[in-house]
Amino acid sequence: MTYKLQTAAIAFLIFLSTLCGAQSLRETTDWMHNFAATESTWTDLDGDYHSTTLVFAGCQVTQMELINGKTWIGFSYSLTDIDPTSIRSSGVYFSTSNNVSRIETLFPQGTVVEEGGLYHGVVNFVIKEDAVRFTRAFIHAILLCGGKPSTF
Repeated sequence: MTYKLQTAAIAFLIFLSTLCGAQSLRETTDWMHNFAATESTWTDLDGDYHSTTLVFAGCQVTQMELINGKTWIGFSYSLTDIDPTSIRSSGVYFSTSNNVSRIETLFPQGTVVEEGGLYHGVVNFVIKEDAVRFTRAFIHAILLCGGKPSTF
């Protein structure tokens, strides 16, 4: 599928979703925040409890990974930069458009480790159906923020 055709298809999907009364960006990101807080959790073989916290400010995302309730690492990115066709729901893997390094890695204190250093990320779910549900919301939010597929 050509880039122009992909862009037109995405614009059409956004138009259809507004006609059908689809969730707003705020409603979608509120749901994603709450869903990740309760469903993106697991215990590893050492007995450590892992969880993901997502905080949204419009299209900007701060994603914090916690171990036993303490921040381990974080990431900051814009949904505008995410390629909606890159999402894979086996975890919820995603990439920036054209694999441009735009995802910042954060220290637990919130300071930037590497500004714009990554081009892919993941939100983990143990249950496949949870990953699939989150993927649908994630793509919807990306489209509302104007995320575009990679050129090639």
